[in-house]
Amino acid sequence: MGPDNTRHSTTTTPADTTTTDTTHLVHNKNGLRKFIETSTAVVVDSNCKVIGRDVSHLKLTKFNKIGGHSIIYKYDKYIIKEIMEEHLMYEKIMANYPQLSQYLPLYLGTVKLQLNHEVKDYIVLEDLTNELSQPFVVDLKMGTRQYGIHSPPEKVKSQKLKCKNSTSLSLGIRLCGLQIINKKGNFELYDKYYGRQLNATGFLNNLVRFLNNKSRYTLLIKCLKVVEHLKSISSMIESLDYFRLYGSSILIIYDNMDDFNVIIKLIDFSKSFFYSEQEFGNLNLEATKDYGYLKGIFNLIESFKVIFNAASGMVIENDNERVLMETIERNKHDYMDSWNKKLEFPTFRYQYDDLTSD
Repeated sequence: MGPDNTRHSTTTTPADTTTTDTTHLVHNKNGLRKFIETSTAVVVDSNCKVIGRDVSHLKLTKFNKIGGHSIIYKYDKYIIKEIMEEHLMYEKIMANYPQLSQYLPLYLGTVKLQLNHEVKDYIVLEDLTNELSQPFVVDLKMGTRQYGIHSPPEKVKSQKLKCKNSTSLSLGIRLCGLQIINKKGNFELYDKYYGRQLNATGFLNNLVRFLNNKSRYTLLIKCLKVVEHLKSISSMIESLDYFRLYGSSILIIYDNMDDFNVIIKLIDFSKSFFYSEQEFGNLNLEATKDYGYLKGIFNLIESFKVIFNAASGMVIENDNERVLMETIERNKHDYMDSWNKKLEFPTFRYQYDDLTSD
């Protein structure tokens, strides 16, 4: 595995702008009434024939994402991305697993988008950073397998190699993108190529960089909140069967101006699926659970626990996050110093440690 300090990043100021494409946004026949009512749109039928108001062009801005490779557009407080079957996962989770829906971005449905005279189907999601003035963002690619069940052989080979040569196979997780704000007030962006070069220790210390925007106090509170959310997500996913979350990510976000409002969402489901028992049985997959994903979320939780222990001298155990939070709040004056310590990734065993996603 590569060194933990290799850098593949760009630096911008929060005021930087992005390229704007002029497009028509056209509404599909199933409806996104709320979205259409707040946008400048052309309503069309299933044959893309205009049947509604003929209005001016809608401005879409290419979204400055930190991970992945598909093009994402931003309009107002929404992001718009090509469907790639991802909408099926959102609809299935919302319909059948409502407890998990709270950890998804708000899904508004699908639209047709005409760009460069070509009409395609897109999904519309909330922009999770829309209300944030200075967002810190980390995109974490989850699981030990990143290719889908219908991926071509060359893609399978390529993805297996990427997992083997990164922390995906060893930890079940790798850094896919990171956005922080440095001491000069500029955004620093680290992409998926940077993340692939990190070893376990480098991965851990980039989580420290993500959390460490101000004092040790803010770092510790965010750590506890992240662990609490991740444990909830882990418990929900471990209770489910007949699914795979291949290629999906966990996105963690907070605002530099409001450290304690930590947002955690599951995203990028183009290769993922939830099936019925019968449908799953036709796939020739042995395990009903995605053990590679579970391995990753365990290691992610442990990583934040390690950071918390190193920065506080206290241990997260037996669901004591709330007690620890109260302790830190009571003694917050003891934690107002800055903290920037290099950590080593520890060795620990997990019940799914020897398993990967089939």
